Amino acid sequence: MNPVDDDNGMLAQIRGDDIARASNLLPPASAGEDTHATVEVDVPGIGRVRISFELHSSRGRRFRHWFWTATRAELA
Repeated sequence: MNPVDDDNGMLAQIRGDDIARASNLLPPASAGEDTHATVEVDVPGIGRVRISFELHSSRGRRFRHWFWTATRAELA
């Protein structure tokens, strides 16, 4: 596996707990937010990383749930 992918950069090398920590720095996911956001965090063993997120939604029977999804990571 290539450590850096053209589409998502080095996202596969970032642990889930580091991505979760970065997502906690984002504004609450809702329809009124921008659809893209970027956060920089320090990742142990790698250094400062810039993680890009996209806003997505899923529809239930009575409501729509909004959430952020990590799409790309690169060295900051």
